[in-house]
Parts: sequence; structure tokens; C-alpha cells
Amino acid sequence: MPLTGGLNNEGILLHQLGVEGGQGRPSQLIEKRTTRQQEALLHQRLMLWQQGDQSGDLLPRVYGVLPADHIWRLFLAYVPCPVAAPLDATSAGQLLARLAFRFHCTMGLVHLQESPAVDTLLRRQCRRIAVAAADCEALNPDVIRDIADQLAVRLASQKLVLAHNDLHWDNVRSANLNAPFCYQLIDLGSVSWNLAGAEFHAQMRQALMGASSAPIWPHAINHYSELSGIAPTHLKLAALWYGLVRSAAVWKRVSPGGSNRRRQREKRLLTRLVSRLDHELMVSD
Repeated sequence: MPLTGGLNNEGILLHQLGVEGGQGRPSQLIEKRTTRQQEALLHQRLMLWQQGDQSGDLLPRVYGVLPADHIWRLFLAYVPCPVAAPLDATSAGQLLARLAFRFHCTMGLVHLQESPAVDTLLRRQCRRIAVAAADCEALNPDVIRDIADQLAVRLASQKLVLAHNDLHWDNVRSANLNAPFCYQLIDLGSVSWNLAGAEFHAQMRQALMGASSAPIWPHAINHYSELSGIAPTHLKLAALWYGLVRSAAVWKRVSPGGSNRRRQREKRLLTRLVSRLDHELMVSD
């Protein structure tokens, strides 16, 4: 059965295997197809780690990673039950913070390689912004480089984490409706080295676009700070910066011949992100 997937997917299938045949034998499997070797290698490492560690319940179990022509076929446990976001912003933010912190700790056990330096990451992301938003007059390349340089100094002491980078409610699931608090994170297609606070970019962008509900990101950042010891100001700067990186990518995908209303909305968001970054860098000196 085909399923819809994200931008990084080459196709997702749901395989029905019949009645569950005992512990460790699922009745349903997801087959995700990807051209991204990095994603396949991450799932291979996760599969090996899960074979030796039965306590890793945050991520769906990986049952196989197979190369096929120019794609990789990833076979994972199907996690069927979406999780409703808590109604109040404090609980929602704290839940996202706990999930992000657990994910970062888990990835630290699964993937033992040394992370790149902060300035290396920021330079790479700065180039991504420049390429994606080259035709956006709201973004001055010199201003973006200056912001990246200031962040490299301000956040130099931070250790990067392997971040999910797509932490929103559609990717928070439960394997069992009778155990609603046993959360699992799905869709590892965007996992990469990043600043820890970048994990909350989606909630930051949503708030800056004028969401009607109370913002979640302050509660997520404050609780993650309590869990990790990272200063809230540093987490906030990281969320704003990666929000800019992702918004530039969205701008690139919005065709100039498409919806002018959507392009104007993304342009306003890019402008607000740059303005907030400038402000936060000044007040946090």
C-alpha cells in the first residue's frame, strides 16, 4: 500500500505481513525508498544499535537496509497512531523539548563520529541561504554573512548534535493508542549535525508568521535549557538562524510564476527572521 511522504522520499510503502507472529515480528512494515546514502547509513547504524540495546524505544525499530539500483530500501516498524499536541503551550513546548533532548542523547549513542566545528556548519548553512534566496531582495548577502560570523563567535563553545530537524507533530507518533505517552519520532530523512536550538525552528517560524495560538517555542527552549544546561539565549539564536535557513529553502521552492501571495508571505517571514536575529545579537552582547 503506497503512502505519502516528505520531500526527501522516493516512495513509501506499507507492507501487511499478516498476524503478528510473536515478539519482534511486526504485522506491518514501512518500506521507505531514498536516494540519500547518508540516510541509509544512519539507519544501518541505528539497526545495529537497536540489536544490542533494547531500551531504545524513542525510534521505530529498523529491520533492514537494502541497496537497490540507485536507491536504498529502508524497512522500519510502522508507527500508526498520530499524537495530538497538548492544548496548552507550556505542556506542548516541554514535550517537544523532552523529545528533542532524548533524540539528541540517543543519536549520540548511535552515531559516535566527531561533529564538525560550529563555524564550519554556519558557513555551510550561509551558502545554502545565499543559493536558495539569491533572487530575494529582502536578504542582503553581506548582512547574512555578518550574522553568521557573529553567531560563530557567540556559539563557538557549543557542541553540535545530530538533530532531527523536522520536529513537528506529524512526526510524533505512538505505536499503541492504549499507551498514549509512549512517544516515537518518525521520518529521519532530515537528520544532520546542527545546533541544538535549531530543533525548534518550525515553532519559531510559525510564531513569526502570526499563528493565532500561543507560541510554543519559548517553553520548548526554556525546558531544553533546563535539561541540557545550554543558555536559553543560545538556543533562541540557533532556532532563529536555522529558521532562516529553512525559510530560504521554502522561498526557493515557491515558483515565481506561482502564488504571489505565498511568495510575499515567505518574504515577510525572511525579513522578520533577519530582523529578530539582528535584535537578539545586539541585546545578548
